[in-house]
Amino acid sequence: MPVNANFYYSGLGFSKFIAGWSTSPNTCTVSCQAYYSNSQSASTNVPYAAGTMYFTAIAYDINNNVLASISSPFTVNFPYYPPFQPSICTPQFLNTYQCLGGQLQQLYQGANCNTQWMTSQNCVSGCYSPSQSVGYCLGGVVQPQPVGYIQPSGCQAQYTGNYFCADDFLARKYQESDCSVGTRIQQYCVNGCLEGNCLPPAGKSSVQLNSVYTAAACDVTAMDFKIKNNGGTQSDFKINASGDASAWLRFPAAVTLDKGEEKTLTGLISVPCDAKGSKAFSISVKDGTTNTQNSMVTVAGENVAPVTPSIPALIGLAAIAFVLVLLYRSGLLKRYMRSYKRAEESF
Repeated sequence: MPVNANFYYSGLGFSKFIAGWSTSPNTCTVSCQAYYSNSQSASTNVPYAAGTMYFTAIAYDINNNVLASISSPFTVNFPYYPPFQPSICTPQFLNTYQCLGGQLQQLYQGANCNTQWMTSQNCVSGCYSPSQSVGYCLGGVVQPQPVGYIQPSGCQAQYTGNYFCADDFLARKYQESDCSVGTRIQQYCVNGCLEGNCLPPAGKSSVQLNSVYTAAACDVTAMDFKIKNNGGTQSDFKINASGDASAWLRFPAAVTLDKGEEKTLTGLISVPCDAKGSKAFSISVKDGTTNTQNSMVTVAGENVAPVTPSIPALIGLAAIAFVLVLLYRSGLLKRYMRSYKRAEESF
């Protein structure tokens, strides 16, 4: 409520006015302002309060001594409604949760931006809130009934349908005795929920390699290694190789193991003919976690490939043998050999 005030001082030594409001006369405690003219007009609002408020103007000299004062009382009717001011914040429930006495509470923000905890849901079987960002009623929500409500007895209270996932919770539909159907949270899934089942812990593998595999150059050698599933459920494990000798290796790309199962796998080492020395490699087995073991391939030596005559050479040898057989049978070869021998003796 605005008030227009006029005040002046006609004496000597005037320095300033201090004008404002208080609950008693000749003092100023609320909305006090300084004015430096001895004749002053001011417009001010009555403070938000109940009862009588006094508007007071006090004249001071240069040394802050009081020269004079004047007070006017104003009666404020209760309740007093100040001028409308728009809300700073939107009244709403925030996504912040806690459980109190088995009920789900949410943080509520008022128009003045102040917050307080308020019960947002009455839970059938208690409340679960692992963190302030997550909150659920267990067993569904109690629905309030109107006054005079008579519960029908046309349905049997029971679970209906299969399990399904509600975020990381395992849920199921429940039919009440009044035939209404709602959702009841059954379990919080620590490792997540998928297709109506809580996911088991991720499998953890171990892999066992020989420290050194010896293989001959220009040859293929078998290599054995072991993989074990140390997790609590069946898992598929992917197998990869890296390192200088990885290009020489061939083995299964994946293996499925039951919980606790260990399996020996056989791979192949194909060493090039010009390879020498030793080369390192690593085998990684991956499921929920990755396990990597290191080993190396040592080249034992180079196998010399046998010399195989070409087909044209074989045909030529066969033709020569055939001609010699014909000459021998016809006697020409014998006469040639006797003539060759006499010629040697004549030398």
